[in-house]
Formats: sequence, C-alpha cells, structure tokens
Amino acid sequence: SAGGAVMPHHVRLAMELIQGDPFAKLDVHSLAKSTGVSVRTLQHNFRKFRSCSITEYILECRMRRLHDNRNSPGFINDVAESVGPNAMSRMRQIFRARFGRDLLQS
Repeated sequence: SAGGAVMPHHVRLAMELIQGDPFAKLDVHSLAKSTGVSVRTLQHNFRKFRSCSITEYILECRMRRLHDNRNSPGFINDVAESVGPNAMSRMRQIFRARFGRDLLQS
C-alpha cells in the first residue's frame, strides 16, 4: 500500500464492485463512471494502493472465485456461458498455471 495512506473511497468501491461479480462485463471506463472519478485517477490510485492494475485485480478475483467454486459444475457452466468460449479457454489456462490442475477436473 502507499506508505500507510488511507485507501481512497473510489478504489474501495471499485474493489467491491469487482468482488461482487468478477465475471460481469467490467472495464475501467464503467468502473470509473460507477465510482465517480476519471479513468486516469482510478487507474493511478488502484495501482498505487493495490500494487496491480484493475485488469490484474479482476483476473485475480475471477481465479479466486473459480477456485472456491471448482467443485460446482453449475457455477462453472454459468461462468462459461457468461464469458464465452475464448475467455473461458484463457481462464482455464491461467487457472492451470496458477493452481496446477485443470478447472474442469473433479
């Protein structure tokens, strides 16, 4: 974090929106609009206080949610339908690299 400084409200709010539904069609523009700041301000402060980009944080939340629900075929199918086959294929690759197993293994 930024030397003990308090995380700005817009960064916390963006994190809450992402955590609420990491598979939603989220992007920096919609998050900036939802949090009431410019794209540049949100990107800068997100990196400053989270030490990662917004896109990296969305991916991290997605991987965590997939891992937590890996034994729920219904959840995995819903995600696949929501994000589409190309994104799901990419998420499976990232999941395998991160957790050492295929997302679809039981």
